[in-house]
Amino acid sequence: NVKSIYGTGSDLEIFHDGTHSRIKDTGTGGLILSSNQFQLTNAAVTENLIKGFENGAVELYYDNSKKLETAGFGAKITGDLEVEDADPKIHLTATSARDYYFHNDAGTFKLRDETASNAVRYQLGGDGIHYIYGNTNVMGTSDLTVVGGDLKLTADNKKLQIGASQDLELY
Repeated sequence: NVKSIYGTGSDLEIFHDGTHSRIKDTGTGGLILSSNQFQLTNAAVTENLIKGFENGAVELYYDNSKKLETAGFGAKITGDLEVEDADPKIHLTATSARDYYFHNDAGTFKLRDETASNAVRYQLGGDGIHYIYGNTNVMGTSDLTVVGGDLKLTADNKKLQIGASQDLELY
């Protein structure tokens, strides 16, 4: 077993410990790899694990299949995204005035408006019924539901307006 040591204070070591091959940075600062294109493969060099491109994407692979890719607009996921936690949320933070998050609340899927005290805006219950909520004045009550394909306006004091100029109103 040979250990290659670099730096005046033995800052960098490259060696095999009998089980694993290692590159070890033991000095001050970090380990920086510089390249205009970076690729990490399996030992047989038959499968990609990570790819990185200067001024471009970073790609992550699972079993040689690209699953996550950064892009100019953000990120792209190929396949399913599973968020696992005791209270899982997916936050949608905008540069404008409104922030939303998706939330699994004990089996009920909810879209909440963080800008309006976490008001529920949409809910899909375990019973399969869709609920669409209005402004924060009606928090906690459903204004509009979809049940068995039927659209229902549930409040007696509300109206359904149809058309850009409210051409048709149903009370």
